Amino acid sequence: MYNKSPIDQLSYIPYYWFYNDVATKRLPSTILWSHGDLKRTTDYTKVEIDQHIFDRIVSQIHTMKPALEKEITVQTHVVFDLYFDSLDTAELKSFVQATFEGAANPPLADLKVVGDYVIMAM
Repeated sequence: MYNKSPIDQLSYIPYYWFYNDVATKRLPSTILWSHGDLKRTTDYTKVEIDQHIFDRIVSQIHTMKPALEKEITVQTHVVFDLYFDSLDTAELKSFVQATFEGAANPPLADLKVVGDYVIMAM
């Protein structure tokens, strides 16, 4: 499997051979959609959520992934547990915005667990 182990280190290479345009650049602290970024989630286990909204979102997830047999909770990770790709997450975000009036519009990279979509709708 490519790039499984060890993880390649990011390095900046100057574009111009006669001018070092990367001398002051630093590595980013977070790379969006990286494994480390996706693991950083919010804990919604102690948050009071609207059960109706949660049920509608879970119903939509089952519509999108009919073969899915896992129990879905607010802490279910959409990438690691439900195997969503970026198009699936965009489709679920679009569903929430279309279904729930006044839903928030967070960046797609911030929607990592089912609870994020519930909070977005609330």
